[in-house]
Amino acid sequence: MKANLPNFLAAALAALAMAAVSRADILVYEPFAYSLADETPLTGTPVTATGLSGKYSASIKTNTFAGSDGTGSAHFSAVGLGFERNFHPVSGGAAVISATAGSAQNGMPTTETLLAKLSGAPSPPFYCSFLFKFAADFPTNNNGSTFVGLKVGDLVIAPNWNDKFTNVAGIGLGAPEGVLTRFDPFAETVFLAVAKAFKNEAGLMQATLWIFDQSSFEAWCKDGAKEEGLSKFAQVQTASSPKSGNVNLGESCKFEVFSGNFASHNITMTVDELVVGTTLADVTTGSAPKK
Repeated sequence: MKANLPNFLAAALAALAMAAVSRADILVYEPFAYSLADETPLTGTPVTATGLSGKYSASIKTNTFAGSDGTGSAHFSAVGLGFERNFHPVSGGAAVISATAGSAQNGMPTTETLLAKLSGAPSPPFYCSFLFKFAADFPTNNNGSTFVGLKVGDLVIAPNWNDKFTNVAGIGLGAPEGVLTRFDPFAETVFLAVAKAFKNEAGLMQATLWIFDQSSFEAWCKDGAKEEGLSKFAQVQTASSPKSGNVNLGESCKFEVFSGNFASHNITMTVDELVVGTTLADVTTGSAPKK
């Protein structure tokens, strides 16, 4: 036994080292695991997530008309979003961000944001994912202006964006652009957004977004959960144009909901399980670290 002890210790240390490397692959993990009462405003809440720092700040931006009656909120939900069993383990609650446009007579466009500081800027290539769902009154026939999504520095991941009065999904560096794909999400359905930011062969930044519901994600997993299979099984795939020049991927991580040109219309997004990692498995099937 004594002769084998050094080998045993070496194997144990190697296993610990591999676990540390795996955990280090997770750059951001926010499961919204906060000990808060349901519907507690998140602004001022100390952030405990991996890769984020400081306190959450929520802000509302309305039309510049004096006395605009647009409203917004960002609060905690004690019930998180569940997803297909092959998805990485889920813990904690969720965040609910909503914006209600002002009346037609008193300033319609309204934006609500929930922001936290990034501890560091991720280096491409990297992957990002989060669960989301829209409330029951989400407009399926979009005759106005909307934006619902996540901004990681200049990387903009938009499960909903308005293009020529149509609901689309988009991704971009600064704003959604490039290929915009029609996406009319069923309200109250949980979806998974998976994005990749990378440099192409010319050294220019690009990004791709895939959106899954639970059944399409399960089919992708059964096929081996390979990156080359994302486009085959995703309900939506959209890609940005190449971006030259400097791209800021640091500073902040911000969820944003914008409702405009819908007089007094509310748009609500629930988000959960935000992960940024260096591999696709980190943000889909892998075990995100627990606080």
